[in-house]
Amino acid sequence: MPSPPQPASPPVKIVAALLLAGAAGFVDAFGFLFLVRLFTSHMTGNLSGMGLYAALHDLHAALARAWPVAGFLAGLFAGAALTEWGRRRAWQSRLSLVLAVEIVLLFALWTLAPAQGSAAGRFGLVALPALAMGMQTVTVTRARKLRFYTTYMTGNLAKFAEAIVQYAFGIGDRARARRRGDGPPAAESRQDALHHLLLTLGLWLAFLAGAYLGAAGFLVAHACALIVPVAALFIVLLMDLLRPLAPVAAGELPGLHL
Repeated sequence: MPSPPQPASPPVKIVAALLLAGAAGFVDAFGFLFLVRLFTSHMTGNLSGMGLYAALHDLHAALARAWPVAGFLAGLFAGAALTEWGRRRAWQSRLSLVLAVEIVLLFALWTLAPAQGSAAGRFGLVALPALAMGMQTVTVTRARKLRFYTTYMTGNLAKFAEAIVQYAFGIGDRARARRRGDGPPAAESRQDALHHLLLTLGLWLAFLAGAYLGAAGFLVAHACALIVPVAALFIVLLMDLLRPLAPVAAGELPGLHL
């Protein structure tokens, strides 16, 4: 029997996470411009819009923002089911299953977009990227002791702020220990804070860069711009096949533990 592939190292996981964050930012901006001003990656804006338009008695606008939320939720269920299916069969590269379906969904959007010229037709396509982003949310959620997501950045920004504060306090503790002549405090927590700071900042910048490229790509190449996130996802899929990003551990309980 061939030996299972070696799992991905933390730096490889981080590269994969940055690619996924960039792809999510790209799809979110592209979808907002093309698909009747609806978000397809982070759902907070859509939920806020649902409440806003419901209060304004605009039921059509409220339901329009519920549509991508439903697609995203379906994607969460589908992604969790695929990863659990992979766990039960000890499929080490189980994230590649999710990524493969996500690529198919974005390729379908790429193929169908030129034929959907009306607002109603574009509205119907919102489910495809929302479903894809929901599925992506279950992938690569832990590296260097930090849990994170690649499809929305609010939680990552909060962790970024926490890491800055933790790192600053660690520097202060070290300076006070030096003045008192005590031994240096443990550096592990300070190093963890620095890693978390850099990772969350990198994810935020990758998402921002992806959003910029998604908007610019839509203006220049329209639906053909979707080749960029599809290519990024394909690279991560290959990375998972070569070095599993979430290998199945012996005796692993249900759920994704990276």
